Amino acid sequence: MDDQDDSSNEVDLAIGSRVCQVPKDNSEHGSSKVVPKTEPLCDSDYSSLVDVKPRPLPALRPEIPDLKNIHSSPAINWAGGNWQDSSRKSAFQPYRPTTLLTNLQRGNTQTQTPVIEKEEVSLHERAGQGEITEAELKQEGKIDSPDENGLTPLMWSAAYGQLSAVQLFLKHGARIDARGPEGETALLLASAAGHHDIVKLLLNGGASLNHCDDVGNTALMYAAHGDHPHCVNELLLRGADFTVSNESGDTAYTIVVRNNSQLAQAVIENHLLTLIG
Repeated sequence: MDDQDDSSNEVDLAIGSRVCQVPKDNSEHGSSKVVPKTEPLCDSDYSSLVDVKPRPLPALRPEIPDLKNIHSSPAINWAGGNWQDSSRKSAFQPYRPTTLLTNLQRGNTQTQTPVIEKEEVSLHERAGQGEITEAELKQEGKIDSPDENGLTPLMWSAAYGQLSAVQLFLKHGARIDARGPEGETALLLASAAGHHDIVKLLLNGGASLNHCDDVGNTALMYAAHGDHPHCVNELLLRGADFTVSNESGDTAYTIVVRNNSQLAQAVIENHLLTLIG
């Protein structure tokens, strides 16, 4: 009799090849009885254990302050120094920058553009900058006039490598072998700076090739000292004397050796080899 009652409390459901047992409602106790199983639970077992019906959320009611006592609360004082603008009393007050009129807006200052006075540039400085025109040279009375240091405009243009200015001066009859206070000429200055094109132009114009300054230095020595191989080669091809020595007893070759002017030294040595061969 007991076995029959126990079997009546369980219902067997065939799902595939496995049997799941779902407990029946017990009318005597009014609750569900879960029978422990050694096998994994099926979907119907989970439905009996978990209540899947959604529960209603509790009503959310914001706390409303008592309007009767709102005026009794102390007033809030905003410190103006805490803000960017000291005139602002609240964070919600719009920022209004103060309006300041400048003197120019009031018309208290003159709006005229000042006139910049042009500084007068000498002929020698313009020759060094290459800003010489043929019309200006025609208006110049003496194009060979020296400056306060005794240098002519042709020397300025030759020293700064202004080829077009040198051409204009030679065209208008500038003295090509004019000497400075220490015996320097335009050819010596151009050779010392390494301006090969001007060296060629002055040699073509008849400049003295082996002229020496007051201490005995030639254009070849200046070019060798500055390690300017193109100028050295041009002077040697034109017949410059490389055996001349200055007051210190130095020649062009000893100068390149002492100063480690390797490019100029190679040019002189190649020239000597061609003379020997």
